[in-house]
Amino acid sequence: MRCLRGYPFGFESGLVSLASSRAEKLGWKWPVILTVFLLFVVHELISLGGNSKGTKYAATSKETIYYSGDSTMQDAQALGEEFKKIGYFTDNTGKDVLLHRDQSGTVISFVMIGSA
Repeated sequence: MRCLRGYPFGFESGLVSLASSRAEKLGWKWPVILTVFLLFVVHELISLGGNSKGTKYAATSKETIYYSGDSTMQDAQALGEEFKKIGYFTDNTGKDVLLHRDQSGTVISFVMIGSA
């Protein structure tokens, strides 16, 4: 019996028939599975292209304001100072706040873990 790279001759053809039989068992499902996988990969590649939260401003060592749109670093700094004054930012627990400004107005979003 001849060997190919240490495997008995015919080993590769056995793998091909095994793969074919599994594809037959999946039937119509394999194109759907492949499509979902490819959509997931494309989504992840797009997500890696940029930070969807915005530009990061560390108001304290544990609290962060992400600003986007027409918001500036000065806006994020002023908001951070106000949060410190009212006791929302205490530098004890991690908190994220999203600040977005555009032509329709200003939105401040509070990131929550779990259900609120």
